Amino acid sequence: MKRFIPVVCFVLCSVLGSAAVNVTVTAPSAPTATVSTAVRVVASATSRRTITGWAIYSDGKRVWSTKGPTSKIDRTINLAAGTHKVVVRAWDSRGAYDSAYLKLTAIANTRSSLTPPSTAVLYNNIDQMNSWGDCRSLDCSGSDAWAKYWIAQSQTAPSLDGASTKFYMSGNSWADVLWWKKLGGTHSAKTRFLLEFHVKPGADTLNHTQALEYDVVLVQNGRKWDFSHQFHYTSSGFPGYPHWDTWDGQSLQWVHTDISVPKLDPNKWSHVAIYGERVGNRTHNISVTVNGTNYPVPDRFAWHDTRTTSWQNHVGVQVQMDLNGTGGTSSQHLDKLKLYLW
Repeated sequence: MKRFIPVVCFVLCSVLGSAAVNVTVTAPSAPTATVSTAVRVVASATSRRTITGWAIYSDGKRVWSTKGPTSKIDRTINLAAGTHKVVVRAWDSRGAYDSAYLKLTAIANTRSSLTPPSTAVLYNNIDQMNSWGDCRSLDCSGSDAWAKYWIAQSQTAPSLDGASTKFYMSGNSWADVLWWKKLGGTHSAKTRFLLEFHVKPGADTLNHTQALEYDVVLVQNGRKWDFSHQFHYTSSGFPGYPHWDTWDGQSLQWVHTDISVPKLDPNKWSHVAIYGERVGNRTHNISVTVNGTNYPVPDRFAWHDTRTTSWQNHVGVQVQMDLNGTGGTSSQHLDKLKLYLW
């Protein structure tokens, strides 16, 4: 018996070790996250044996399951608004399993309407307001490459309402210019916004522009919610597939989404509407609408953490143009630039 016991232990430990399952969840991106009520769950499982089943539980109730040999899942589940304990579990062919535990706060889906309520605050014709600021530096616009730039307001042609504003820059490769307009701090505590404008880019944007950027900034009680968005035209100086980017205000970097949007047509005015909200200390980018086509932002690109700041309370609108690796010129006319807050 003394010689048999170690052998039995070795066999049992080998069986248990070979049957170990490990579950990894990659979306949501954190075990404690704020999501929309329709939440995408992406997970993978590893084992020395075949993964044969999956289940997702919310507050102790199974909301989805599947059987069959698959080591990965990509599934959207629906949660009621509120906080939930979610469990993602996988089994292998011997019945061994592992679970990932999430605490998710679901926010009611607000993508159904872009119509601001009648109580919304409206900043109208921002493109014609005085005292726009500007900068071209590594700390401000993101590049210290040389550029010449200006804006010209009250342009009658092209124009939709008789007075548009032209933004212009020329410079070396990867030069960036940022323009901003501060709208005061009276309504900086508002949590939802709709930025709406008409844009007619110059033909030079097709060949020399890396990105056209449009932002809403809310600063309240020492925290900055930076809703920056851009039409990303090119990558590494070469024509790339146009797509939409959102801004991660915590890590200070662009997030390249899988939203494919066309380059804006220089021969006509394009109508753009950007919709978002702040939830706690996070920014939630809900959708962008271009010429009547609405592009909802998937959750994996929509939610970003924010940083604290020494800035005073204020609401701001920003416009930025970035040149690509060829350098050159970039220009655009903006008209009917307005911001709703509620």
